[in-house]
Amino acid sequence: MAFKDDENVVFFNGPNPRKWRRYGKVLIGFAHGDMKPNAITEWLSNECDEWSNAKYREVHLGHLHSTQTNQKIEDNKYGLIARYLPALCASSAWEHEQGYPNSQRGMMSFVWNESKGLREIWYTNI
Repeated sequence: MAFKDDENVVFFNGPNPRKWRRYGKVLIGFAHGDMKPNAITEWLSNECDEWSNAKYREVHLGHLHSTQTNQKIEDNKYGLIARYLPALCASSAWEHEQGYPNSQRGMMSFVWNESKGLREIWYTNI
């Protein structure tokens, strides 16, 4: 609510759990990430009418709660990088019951140039 009247803040709160945003030649998709690897590329290329206008394409995912890049997707013909991002939240009771290790909490911030693509990644550990 603190930013509801700020014209510099935009909320994408539609019912589709997958979102995307184009910034110049950059296209970034956002999804939970609990899907088959080929679906990670297919949903963005099928649902996003801006796909062909982008030179740099990434999907940011959170399902694994750890930092990694899906090499299989990165090297494929779609020209897409899929990044799994760390979680800000602490481990849940379910994660403890399943025996998942406590992953490093944190966040990644990305600095994009609208014509040259990704310029920097900043890591913040909690």
